[in-house]
Amino acid sequence: MGIHPNALETCALLPHFRVPLMSVILLLPPHRYREECSGTQVQGQAARKGSWFSQSTGLNQAAFVTITLGVTSLLMRNLILLHGALGAPETLEPLATALTAHYQLHLPAFPGRAGVAASGYNMSALVGFLSEFITDNNLERPLIFGYSMGGYAALTLASRQPGLLGGVATLATKLHWSADAAAAEARMLDPDKLEAKVPAFAATLARRHAPLNWKDVMRGTATLMTDLGNDPLLKQPQFKAIADPVLLLLGDRDSMVSLEETREAWQQIPGAQLGVLPNTPHPIEKAPVEILSAQLHHFYRQCNL
Repeated sequence: MGIHPNALETCALLPHFRVPLMSVILLLPPHRYREECSGTQVQGQAARKGSWFSQSTGLNQAAFVTITLGVTSLLMRNLILLHGALGAPETLEPLATALTAHYQLHLPAFPGRAGVAASGYNMSALVGFLSEFITDNNLERPLIFGYSMGGYAALTLASRQPGLLGGVATLATKLHWSADAAAAEARMLDPDKLEAKVPAFAATLARRHAPLNWKDVMRGTATLMTDLGNDPLLKQPQFKAIADPVLLLLGDRDSMVSLEETREAWQQIPGAQLGVLPNTPHPIEKAPVEILSAQLHHFYRQCNL
């Protein structure tokens, strides 16, 4: 049985429990902390340990639960949730709620969105931001979920820095870009037309991206798409260079991303997995959270450190 360094750190931070160090470390094998000591399962585990725990540590079961929860939180895998082009971390909150019992969650806002200033709108800047976020927060091989544009940034980073990420899952990420495809998408990102036709959505964007001007965000996103159409960052060589575990998810009602382009990328990424969510259009707000979170958890459990 190994001794996880985070377990040592946790014991050092809990002197008021007067627990023998090895007693805490040996409560469970490291690979079973997440399986048997998360959420409500902790109570059941404490009951099963029963008198053994009391005899070993001199503490009652409530103390066992407290200590185990502390160790468990440190041993949870880090999971970064990345929003889409016009989105913000708030759009991922329902999914975060469904996953919070299993992972240490991080919901960064990409530059140029959600009130975070940016010097320009381009995909390479977003990829650089993600890399810096991982480094600045000392995240060791974090898991990634990227919705739409967020998924493209994550896959691009995986192709450039193999081994940096523990696993990448994407949903509704457009993986085949051309000048024609980009022009079609950019035409739909006219803020003046959108404000006239869908004022409620325009108001949502204004609130979501304040104090940034939401119209600038939309125009900048159109520029980003045009650049991707002229020079895609992910093509066959980049897909084949991805060494981390990958899961590509797509809604069966997605009108922006095709099954064909997703399947083509799936065939090019070594060992990638592919999944289709039923009755699911492109917007993340329409995704079935229970099904999506279950798919993600199933995938992430296969991703080793």
